[in-house]
Amino acid sequence: MKRFNLLSLVLLISIVTSLLSTTLISSIEDFSHGWNVGRFKIEQAQSKSMFFFGIRLKEKTSISQIAKEKIENGENTIVLPQEATIITLNKEKFSKQNNIIFNINGIFSAIVIGLCIYILVLTFKVVVQFRKEKVFEELNVRRCNKIGIFCVIIGLLDTFLNFSNTIMATKIAELKFYNISYSHTIEWTTIIIGMIILVFTEILKISTNIKQEQDLTI
Repeated sequence: MKRFNLLSLVLLISIVTSLLSTTLISSIEDFSHGWNVGRFKIEQAQSKSMFFFGIRLKEKTSISQIAKEKIENGENTIVLPQEATIITLNKEKFSKQNNIIFNINGIFSAIVIGLCIYILVLTFKVVVQFRKEKVFEELNVRRCNKIGIFCVIIGLLDTFLNFSNTIMATKIAELKFYNISYSHTIEWTTIIIGMIILVFTEILKISTNIKQEQDLTI
């Protein structure tokens, strides 16, 4: 029983930590980036609106071809990015549709951050219960189920954000050595984490029912 408690606790903490490190931290970094861009807009007063978003990159040509062209231009350092951040200072380059998508992205990002914080609170409550050796409780089952469902929702929201950012980027930017890639747009990691938690919750639910039946029998 103690071994199960310990392994369950370690698994739950590991999964939530992975989720927070990949989703919450990146969301906070995006917020910080957007805040800095907003300050730049206010200080410089260069435009009425600014937009920024991250995209994945895919090489148009082989690395050797890129290296050859850079060497011919007298460069001795090659940087091959996999991701890029696009900032546009000209609102007129965006259609009304893209403006709507960007506003929806902001709402979804705020929802993701809120869900991550709520997951952290739920995890803390579950950890407290586990430390008190109150593992097989219906309350823990409900909390773990919420954590799993919210993880899946976060994965789907992040997927939408990735797709919309990529679509907007293709309409305003063109890179010499790279294409804007749709790869890694689906947040499989977060979705799989959520599914694992849901499976773990089902095991916990079955174990809780068995324990309750045993308690009634006694």
